[in-house]
Amino acid sequence: MSEILPDCELKLYRVTGPGLDATFQCDGRRIWHEQDPLHELHAKTVEEARRIIETKGWRAVLVRKGYEVGLIQHPSSFEVRHGDAQAFFYFDENATRRAISGRVDKATAFGRAQGYLTEVKP
Repeated sequence: MSEILPDCELKLYRVTGPGLDATFQCDGRRIWHEQDPLHELHAKTVEEARRIIETKGWRAVLVRKGYEVGLIQHPSSFEVRHGDAQAFFYFDENATRRAISGRVDKATAFGRAQGYLTEVKP
């Protein structure tokens, strides 16, 4: 069986420092979904974010949520939760937008999410 890859897999990190306690999510390459005090980290590469965090004397650690394994449907994606990560499989029901965005239809995204869920070992 070939490995099923999600469109996006995010891990949650907590950053602490003097007067700071905030979180951001990272896909392994870039920073996404950061809380307000960390806005300067948005879309930075991991290396760029690491330098900023070190320069400011902050500390970043992976948050061990221990998600229950599960599949959640959102308006335009399926979220697979497993271990400490979330994986997303995006879809679009509009064929014209799909042709532009490269996203798949809902049934295909659901099948991929189910396949990923069975392959994942939390």
